[in-house]
Amino acid sequence: MFKKLSVKLISFILMLTLSVTAFACTSNEEGGEELQSPIEKVRYTEGVHDFTAPDIDGKYIVKDGATDYQILLPAVTDSITAKAVEEFKLLFERATNINSVTAVKDSDVTYNPDAKYISFGYNAYAQAAGLEYDPVYLKNDGLQIKTVGNSIFLIGGNGCGIVYAVYDFMQICFNYEFYYRNCLEIDTNVKNLPLKAFDVTDIPDIGYRTVSTGENNSNADVTL
Repeated sequence: MFKKLSVKLISFILMLTLSVTAFACTSNEEGGEELQSPIEKVRYTEGVHDFTAPDIDGKYIVKDGATDYQILLPAVTDSITAKAVEEFKLLFERATNINSVTAVKDSDVTYNPDAKYISFGYNAYAQAAGLEYDPVYLKNDGLQIKTVGNSIFLIGGNGCGIVYAVYDFMQICFNYEFYYRNCLEIDTNVKNLPLKAFDVTDIPDIGYRTVSTGENNSNADVTL
């Protein structure tokens, strides 16, 4: 009887631990992916969880297996933004087989609504596009994904929100779901991906979420 109770207690503790744990992505020494991201998309009754992103007719992020989009970075890129870009490239290639997405800095471009960028952070280009940024509203790990013109803007709060913006983008575009290390779902061989009118705001109810850097095969947590 006591043995059965102990087994049930251990199972309950493991289930509870898995339900509240969130990770990100690292790379192993062989170059393979070890992906860790939110275990599930839990919709709480508090916070903000708006995933509005309808397709835009006639416009594409990926068309016939190719993309014209570039990654746009702030002139000075911190470790959190660098992590977000790393995750984006990894998952985007996994879904589309495209590994040629180039990166430019906002200091090297002038705002053009017809230009095609995946913009990371509240950089000068985002400001020129007329986007507003309220870190108090987004809290530590909240995020927004917005479409302005042909460009997509991934913006995070003061913490790791921009990394979670990548995961939300991947879930919306490629049905990305993470279950456990090296156990995930994501659409593959995607040849055509319509541009979406992103108007996403996702603010968690918890104050902080844990994200591993993934740099140099490290599992150290990103802290600000």
